[in-house]
Amino acid sequence: MRGDQKGVHPRRIATLLVLALVVLVAPAARADEPPSYGHRIGLSQYGAAARAAAGHDASRILDFYYPGTTPLVTGPAWVRVWFYDRPEVAVKSGRGVAKGGTRFTSVGGLLVRDGVATGSAMAAIDGPFCLRSCYRGRLLLRARPDGTVRAVNRVGMEAYLRSVVPSEMVSSWPTEGLRAQAIAARSYAWSNMRPDRDWDVYQDTRSQAYWGIPSETALTDAAVSSTFRTVRTWEDAPILAMYTAANGGTTKAYPGYAYLQARRDPFDAIGRRDLSEGGTRSLRARREP
Repeated sequence: MRGDQKGVHPRRIATLLVLALVVLVAPAARADEPPSYGHRIGLSQYGAAARAAAGHDASRILDFYYPGTTPLVTGPAWVRVWFYDRPEVAVKSGRGVAKGGTRFTSVGGLLVRDGVATGSAMAAIDGPFCLRSCYRGRLLLRARPDGTVRAVNRVGMEAYLRSVVPSEMVSSWPTEGLRAQAIAARSYAWSNMRPDRDWDVYQDTRSQAYWGIPSETALTDAAVSSTFRTVRTWEDAPILAMYTAANGGTTKAYPGYAYLQARRDPFDAIGRRDLSEGGTRSLRARREP
C-alpha cells in the first residue's frame, strides 16, 4: 500500500456505517449514445490500461477519473453477493455436502434438503463451494415465502475482489491499470453495502461481474493484494466508483456526484486502438453461478 494512506479514523468509521444506508444503482448505457462499450461514467477500463502503459500509476489514474477523491485504508469487510431466488438450489460441493451434491427446496417457509425437512428456514455451507462455478466464502440459503430458495454468497472483501478484478478487466493488461481497477471495485462494493436487506450486490454486471474461483489469476491477485483494503473517498466515505469498458473519448457526468465529471479522455481511444484483447470481460454475457 502507498505510504500516504492512513488507517480509518473513528469519525470515518461512523461515516461508513451511515453510507451503508444509501441505495446506489449504476445506470445502464443508452442505445442511442455514441458507441462506447458502456455507460461512460467514471473510470474507462481501456483508458486506465492505456494510461498505465504510458507510465501513470494507479493513484494518478484514479485522480483523473475520480477528481477530488482521496485514498483511505479501511477495516475488514464482508460482501453478500446475491446469486438468485429459485425453486431449487443444487450445491455440487462444499463442507457437509453429500458426495454427488445436495439439493435444497422450500416448503412452507422451511428448507428441505435432499427431500428431508430441515425444520429451519436457513442453512449455511462453508466454502469453497460449487454451484455451476466455485466460490470462496460461505453459501447462505434461505427459504422464501414464495416457495423459492435464496442463494447468497457471504465472502470477505479481498477474496471477493480476487474474482471481480479479472472478471471485469483483462488480466494481462498493465499492472497499474489492474491496481486502479481493484481500488475502484473495492470502493464500489463498499458504497453498496446494504444493512437494510440480506444481500448487498448482484453477482453479475448489474453490480460487478463475479465469476468465482476459476476467474482468478496471479496477476490480478497481485493487484488486489498490493492495494489491500484501499478505497477512494469523498467527504470521508467510499465513493460510488462507477466504471465502464470505454467512454468514446469523453467521460459522462453523473448528477449529484461531484467526482463523476464530464472530462475529455484521449487515452480511451488509445486503449481501444492499441490493446489486442478486443474487449473487457465485463462485456461478456452474464453467467449464472
